[in-house]
Amino acid sequence: FIMATQYEDLVGKVVSIDGLPFIGPVFTRSSSTTVTMLQPQASALKSMFANMNSQQIAFQTQQAVSIQATSKEDQAKVVDMAKGSDPRTGAEALYEVMTTDLRQAIRLSNTPMLMLGASGGFTYSSEQKQIAKLYHAQFEGMNNATVIMNPNAKHFMMFDDLNWVTEKIYEFISI
Repeated sequence: FIMATQYEDLVGKVVSIDGLPFIGPVFTRSSSTTVTMLQPQASALKSMFANMNSQQIAFQTQQAVSIQATSKEDQAKVVDMAKGSDPRTGAEALYEVMTTDLRQAIRLSNTPMLMLGASGGFTYSSEQKQIAKLYHAQFEGMNNATVIMNPNAKHFMMFDDLNWVTEKIYEFISI
């Protein structure tokens, strides 16, 4: 999304695969969440992850991987990717994601945007509906943005439902 806000003349279309303009509302379950509200948590996580070794990162990732991908093989891929990452770089990326709010900036962009959201990591349909509502709220009133949720796929939806992801992207870029 940042490319569409800073380099709109160079970007034709934006496709986001379960990456929101601001992740905060998913953590707090409230669209009124601000960067200031997440700052303490973001700083604590940054410090914690920056000081981990690869085994600790693998262990930490393993704790939440079941909401990231469905199959054991894909979960192992996610853990291996995390294990091979640089702790300081990963910590900084996590901090940036948690403290960057592009919701207002994308409203100024005319770039067509497709947001593919995954809600399959949530057990109950009520949770999936709440998450879908939070995703849609980030693009409310934007005629150039489309949000499509996949209630069967988890965060790494290209692992869980590659055909669906491919189909939705192809439809969007063909318009």
